[in-house]
Amino acid sequence: MSDVILFDLDGTLTDSAEGITKCVQYALSHFGIRVSDPAKLQCFVGPPLMEQFMEYADFTREQAKQAVEYYRERYTTIGIYENRPYDRVDELLGVLKGSGRILGVASSKPTVFVEEILKNFHLRKYFTVVVGSEMDGTRSDKAEVIEEALHRLGCENRRECVLMVGDRRHDVEGAKKCGLQCVGAAYGYGGREELEKAGAVYIAETVEDLGILAGPDDDDEPPPKCTPRQHGRAKKDRPEREKSMGRNSKISKGRQLWRALYPIGMHYLISSVVAVAGAYLLTLWYTIRLEGAASDEILYHVAKGSLLLTGITSVCVMIPAYLLFRADGKKGKAEKRQRNVLTLLAAAALAVPVGHGLNILISLSHIGDVFTGYQQVQETVFSDQPLWQTIAVPVLLAPVAEELIFRGLVQKRLKEGWGARAGILLSAFLFGAYHGNMVQFIYAFLMGLVLAALYEKTHTILAPIAAHMASNAWSAFGGQLFIAVSGILPQGSLVVFVLEAVVCAAAFWYLFLRKKA
Repeated sequence: MSDVILFDLDGTLTDSAEGITKCVQYALSHFGIRVSDPAKLQCFVGPPLMEQFMEYADFTREQAKQAVEYYRERYTTIGIYENRPYDRVDELLGVLKGSGRILGVASSKPTVFVEEILKNFHLRKYFTVVVGSEMDGTRSDKAEVIEEALHRLGCENRRECVLMVGDRRHDVEGAKKCGLQCVGAAYGYGGREELEKAGAVYIAETVEDLGILAGPDDDDEPPPKCTPRQHGRAKKDRPEREKSMGRNSKISKGRQLWRALYPIGMHYLISSVVAVAGAYLLTLWYTIRLEGAASDEILYHVAKGSLLLTGITSVCVMIPAYLLFRADGKKGKAEKRQRNVLTLLAAAALAVPVGHGLNILISLSHIGDVFTGYQQVQETVFSDQPLWQTIAVPVLLAPVAEELIFRGLVQKRLKEGWGARAGILLSAFLFGAYHGNMVQFIYAFLMGLVLAALYEKTHTILAPIAAHMASNAWSAFGGQLFIAVSGILPQGSLVVFVLEAVVCAAAFWYLFLRKKA
C-alpha cells in the first residue's frame, strides 16, 4: 500500500449533501429555476461548482460565476455546517496516521472552507497538507488540486507512493491525470458503477473497508517516503486565504482599530442629531401646547420624551449597523452558528439571573449613593411612561441596535485584529463607557462580558440580542414580579434566588459546557 494518501472531502470524509444541495437550490432560485427537492441536486456534490452550474442549467460562464456567488451567500453562514463526518472516519484516520501514513486532503472546495470544516469536526490534526481551490475560482480542476498537494508534499517525483481516495469520477480522472491510482468510496455520492467506469482500482463500500489502506506494503522493500515541503508554496497562498477570511495581514493596526471603533462614532453621531433635533421639536411642541406654562414644566415634558427619542435613535442606528454587519458576514470567516430556539432561550435564561444578581450587588455596594445622577435620570425618563414605550424601546429596539454595534461590529472586528479575548474585553469596556455614568458603566461592562462571551460561543448575533432583551425586560418589570412572588410564597425571596441559580446553571451548562453531537 502507499505511504501517502490524499482524501477528497465531500462524500469521502463528510456527508455534506444537505448543505450543498440547499445552497444550490438557493442559487438557482435567483435565476427563476425552482427545484423543490434538494435531493435532485446531488450531482453538485463533488464536481467544481462553476462547471456543474454550466452543465446542469446550461449557464454561460458569467451566469455560473454569479450562481457561485449566490451559493456562497448561504453556504458561508449556514450550508457549511449542514454537514457531518461519516461514521468511523475519525477512527479510520487515526489508524492510518498511527500506521505511519502521511495524509492530505485534495478537494475542489475552496481551501478556506475545507480548513474550517476539518477544524470544526476536529479532523484537521490528521492531515499534513490541506489543498482546495481558490476563492476566485482558480485551481478548481481536480488534477490541479492534486498536483498542488503533490508539490507541497514533495512527491512530484515519487507518485508511486501516493494514493487518492474519492467518491466521484472527477476524483478518479484527476488522479489518473496526475499519474496516481484512486480508491473509490462507493458510500459517497458517485456510487460503485460511476467509480468502476472511471477506473478506480478498488471500491470501498463502507468507511471500514478503507481500513485496508493501513495494511502492510506488499513490496519487499517499501518506496522512499515523500518529504513534505516546509510551507514553501503554502506561504504564498496565506495572504489570499487571510484576505478571504477578513484578516489581511497588510492592514495596519491603526486601520483595524479605526474599522472597529467608527461604528460607535456613527452611533454617537446619530444619537446626537436625533437628540438635538428631537429636543428642539419637543420644546417647540410643548411650548405651543402648554401655552403660558413655566419653563420647568416644559423641560420636564421634554425630558419625558427622551425615551421616545431613544427609540427613534435605535431604529436609525439599526439600518446602517445591519448593512455593515451583513457586509462583514459575506467576506468574513464562516463560523459554526448555534442558531436554534433552545440556544436563544438559554441565552435569555442566563442573562436574567446574571442581570438581577449584578443589580443586587451594585445596590449592596451603595455606589448609587455616590453617583446619584443615574437614579435621577431613571426616575425622570422611565417613570409614568406608556407601557408600549417601555416595551418597545428598552426591551426591543435598543438591544437590537446596541448588539449590532457592540457585538456584531465592534467585538467581531476587534477579534479579527487582536484576538477573541481582546474582542470580548474591549467591546465590553466600550459598551460600559457608552452608557455615560459610573453605575451603568459597571453594570454594562460586566453584562457586556456575558453578552460578548455568548456571541463568541454561539457565533450568532441573535444570542446576545435575546440575552440583552431578557435582561432589560427583567430590569423594567422583574422588580414588581419579584416583590409579588416574595409576598405570596413562604420564604419567597429565597425560592426566587434558588430558582434563578438553577436556571442560570442549566443555561450556562447548555451554552458553554455541553458537548455537541
